[in-house]
Amino acid sequence: MPLKVLTILLFSISLFGCNAGNIKPKTPGVGSVKVIPDEKVYLTVDIQSGNVLSVSRGESSGNITFELSKMSSGMMLSASNTLDQIVKYDIYMIDYNGNKHYTSSCPMMAGAGVFESWPHNIPQLSIENFRVLAASDELACQ
Repeated sequence: MPLKVLTILLFSISLFGCNAGNIKPKTPGVGSVKVIPDEKVYLTVDIQSGNVLSVSRGESSGNITFELSKMSSGMMLSASNTLDQIVKYDIYMIDYNGNKHYTSSCPMMAGAGVFESWPHNIPQLSIENFRVLAASDELACQ
């Protein structure tokens, strides 16, 4: 395989990951937030009867936080959840042309954190469609 073709193929795989593309989420949720590198985002997620009612951005506190960091090997999203419920959301990478690309994400367990990483730069993430998962739901990273 010519080096140029191999380089393009590897770049495409690293840019879009194993579950990337413009996939529509199957389960509706609430809210959306944009995260840029080296910014910490504080969210207050209001939940009632197992459903997300609202997602609002705060200045310095919240029950969910996100931070997108530049690493020598790419980018890492650190997320923490102080709620007593499992929270799932959808992540879209926004490229330098403003196009959205879906990427897989893992549920945030109650009172815990989760890390997502990519082997390339990401100018912005859009984190959308916040929803609560029951412990009996499929808790796969997708």
